[in-house]
Order: sequence, then structure tokens, then C-alpha cells
Amino acid sequence: MRRAVGGGVCDGRRVISAAWIRRSWTPLTRSPYSGDAYGYGWFITGLDGAAAYYARGYGGQYLYVLPDRALTLVITSDPMVHSRVDGYGAALRALAEELVGAAAVPAASRWDMN
Repeated sequence: MRRAVGGGVCDGRRVISAAWIRRSWTPLTRSPYSGDAYGYGWFITGLDGAAAYYARGYGGQYLYVLPDRALTLVITSDPMVHSRVDGYGAALRALAEELVGAAAVPAASRWDMN
């Protein structure tokens, strides 16, 4: 994930095209469950007023990337319990919102996606 959140640059070397990251974070459709937009493998939403891109897995596994906050957040949960948005998925979303709000980062450390 370090490669995606760093704008595709790792240790000063471009390893993922910035254009590909932008494309994968461009809304193509909308989730019928959460209502969030969806790109190439990423859901697109907002957390604490910042653009947030996330991937999710079975049982409440979430990976949030917030480029404007230079922040990545990973939440793991019980793989035996279903976490749809109407289940404890809503509680995980609220937790993510709270954690993002508590981790404000100065603008000087934001990532450059160019």
C-alpha cells in the first residue's frame, strides 16, 4: 500500500503510474449497499471532510487511503461475522471517521499525485 499512498513513488522511484492511481480512484459506478462510488477496485467516499479511497474484504477488513491527509488506515475484524453496511460495517465506518479526524496532518506533508 505504501506505493499507492505515496502517489506511486517508493524510495524516490516511481513504481506505479500516477495516471493509473487517478484512474482507479475515478468513480465508474455506485455500490448498491453503501451508496459509495466505485472505481477500479476502490470505493470512493469521504471521511472527516477528506477524500477517502478504500478496499474492503470479507468479514470487515478495510483499507482506507486519504492522500490529502497522507494517511492510510487498516481495520481488521472478525472474519466469521458478516459486516455489510447495515451490520457492524456502519460501526467500522464510524470508527474510521473518528480515527481520521484524530489524525489530522499539516498540508506540507500531503502527497503529490503528479
